[in-house]
Amino acid sequence: MAMALGRLRGRPATAFNWLCSSIEREGLAAAPSHLAESHPGTYHFIMRILVACSEGIGRYLPFVPFLDQARRNDGQTLVVASSSLQDAVEKTGHPFKSSSPRKQHGAQSSQLAVMEQVIRDWRPDLILREPWEYASAEAAGWLGVPTAQVATTLAGFVWDTVGKVAPNLEAMRGGLADELRRSPFLTRLPASLDISPFPVTLRYREPASTPNGALPAWWGDSDAPLVYVTFGTWTGEEWFPEQAYPAAIDAVTGLDARVVMTVGRDFDVSQLPDLPGNVHVEPWIDKADILGQADLVVCHGGAGTVYGTLAVGVPLVIVPIVGDQPANAAAVTGAGAGIEVVTRQDPRRPWRVVSREDSAQIRQAIETVLADGSYRQAAAAVAAEMAAAPMIETLLGQLPGAGYSGSQGAAMTSPTAIPDDTDTGRGQALYLDLMKRVLTNVIYRDPPVNWNGQGDYDIARRRDGSDIPSVAHTMVGLARLDNVQYCLERVLADDVPGDFIETGVWRGGTCIFARAILRAYGVTDRQVWVADSFAGMPRTQTDSHPLDRRLQLHRENDVIAVSAETVAANFERYDLLDEQVRFLKGWFRDSLPDAPISRLSVLRLDGDLYESTMDALNSLYPRLSPGGFTIVDDYHIRACREAVHEYRDQHGITEPLEQIDDYSVYWRRAGLALPVRRGLGIYPVWVAGAHVLLTGSSFRVRT
Repeated sequence: MAMALGRLRGRPATAFNWLCSSIEREGLAAAPSHLAESHPGTYHFIMRILVACSEGIGRYLPFVPFLDQARRNDGQTLVVASSSLQDAVEKTGHPFKSSSPRKQHGAQSSQLAVMEQVIRDWRPDLILREPWEYASAEAAGWLGVPTAQVATTLAGFVWDTVGKVAPNLEAMRGGLADELRRSPFLTRLPASLDISPFPVTLRYREPASTPNGALPAWWGDSDAPLVYVTFGTWTGEEWFPEQAYPAAIDAVTGLDARVVMTVGRDFDVSQLPDLPGNVHVEPWIDKADILGQADLVVCHGGAGTVYGTLAVGVPLVIVPIVGDQPANAAAVTGAGAGIEVVTRQDPRRPWRVVSREDSAQIRQAIETVLADGSYRQAAAAVAAEMAAAPMIETLLGQLPGAGYSGSQGAAMTSPTAIPDDTDTGRGQALYLDLMKRVLTNVIYRDPPVNWNGQGDYDIARRRDGSDIPSVAHTMVGLARLDNVQYCLERVLADDVPGDFIETGVWRGGTCIFARAILRAYGVTDRQVWVADSFAGMPRTQTDSHPLDRRLQLHRENDVIAVSAETVAANFERYDLLDEQVRFLKGWFRDSLPDAPISRLSVLRLDGDLYESTMDALNSLYPRLSPGGFTIVDDYHIRACREAVHEYRDQHGITEPLEQIDDYSVYWRRAGLALPVRRGLGIYPVWVAGAHVLLTGSSFRVRT
């Protein structure tokens, strides 16, 4: 009956297919029994969500809001993690299964074997995984189950780590490193604090925590500022609390502030005798009870504490020790929401050492943040941005296992949205995946043009679009082709009217891919417009924009210029040159104003220069349909970036910019009214006399 939106690879039947078959089976007479009504007229799928994480309570806690929301939707949940987390998981009310290897019939099973068996037996619709847990990703790839990763740290840190361990991942399963980088990345941090290199980045906010009550009056009726000192739930080496806790206490002794310090349930508080009168020590305090009341948080930069503190608009002093903590500290200081205290490096281990030698600079940082209101203002700005992100309830509907999301308004990235569970769907997926590989030529690996010092073929540079291939038909890389696929598939699914255009096409590879997408889905009523001078970059004049004059890109026309005949021949090589491909030849100021284009659904700008970008925006953005996408390939170039922001400011465009990779951004034009969807897995049906729109995560009833 229907084809669900899903991941690139085929997978077992999803909840969406289940819903469609159930409605069909029940004769369209009533809402199926496996749907739950959470609000009048809105039903949610009963999804089976499996969470996979390694060890450490801090790595599990980010998943709890997702699990709780799934339960509120009457979904089913299962947590597969290290046996050390069993008590913590069960206290949150969710079923637990150990991922630790165990002996069966006298043989030791691997963690991968355990995970694979759990997936086969439990058959989840979606796996949410911790970025450092790889067994579920390996098994899910073999078994065709969609996955998404929930951030436990900064996106860039995760991305870089995947690169560092890529040889090990490839040894597990070929292509696994690429899969991890293409997997949806879910993060609580806003783009201003954490620019994500993941092509599929979904930002969300957690529900606000409810305090259990006011803190006890440990200091009588004092109204001095409240400073919360915590070094997390895991302090690593045995030496750490013995050195760090006395250093922190020395730093706050005599400070005009009330100080609460938590040391963990495994630390003997009696080791801290003779505490000053302004300091109170507890093994543990629920963060919901203290973060909102604190004026300042002092910590080692653990992600959970940092994210929770910023969410309530409280500034930080961070004393990073190891791992991602220095990166978290850099993000906070970069936002102006705190100060980093840098201590000396341990010469024997990859740790920084905290001791009483550091107390003075910790004290100075605390006094500075408390005295300077700009830190709290910056933290409040981050909190406001975090609060503007979608709720988890909305986010769940955008994930691969839930099918299509009908949410409106906010721009977002998404996994490629292809039909699956049919031979046709699998064929489309394979065709488009192969097209991307051929267009970028990661198959035959041609060397780059010997320009700007580029040498031999480098697969990483080719994938991220940072070289100029000598043979390949595009230089944009795989992430930007993924983005084109997402944007086109999304406008098809949403019935956003209009054609595709690229302004600045080089050898035509991106336009060829756009035409391939339309061919794959059998779309015959949309055009692909190929706009270029086909003579390279325009020569700058004395009256050209100053940033364009500085670039002087016309000097590279021996590399950049590609004739229209060559581009057309490239289309022909893929059997994709037909009446749906239209060429617009000439400088943009001449060719675009009167171009015979009525409406656009995807506008892709690749003109590099200020004037080329502004000419394209002035002529084409007014023709972009609500719900359509604008993609800016050269956002990293200052001239292009200035044109984009100037145009957006002039025309009151406030839709958020979403990062594609290190070079490019896009946004979705607001104003799309929810249509009666068709085509890519979205079908109107009738249930008990009411018109119902199936949109993957829920359906809405129109009586």
